[in-house]
Amino acid sequence: MEESIYKFVCRQTCEMIEEILKKLDYKLMEERDKKKYRNKGLKKATIKTIMGEIEYERRIYEYESEEGKKGYKYLLDEYLKMDKVGHISTNLAEKIVDVAAKKQQKK
Repeated sequence: MEESIYKFVCRQTCEMIEEILKKLDYKLMEERDKKKYRNKGLKKATIKTIMGEIEYERRIYEYESEEGKKGYKYLLDEYLKMDKVGHISTNLAEKIVDVAAKKQQKK
């Protein structure tokens, strides 16, 4: 029973985070400098967390750099200062390093 409840809570939490990311991405789209950042649509992304995978969509924007070159960015990632190692949350990456370090010490 304990494991079932844990899995249920993790699933619900991932869904809540996905919804929060969706609303925040929409808010950033509405508030952006529309002359500077051109909305190029949604791209799927996945973040692996200690609670499970979170699949969501975020908007990518095209902009012109100071050198006059095209660039692309995700305002959501920038706003959240998303630290991801690949598609793994920082928290999960730290847990992996801790486990690896503990296993190494046991040898």
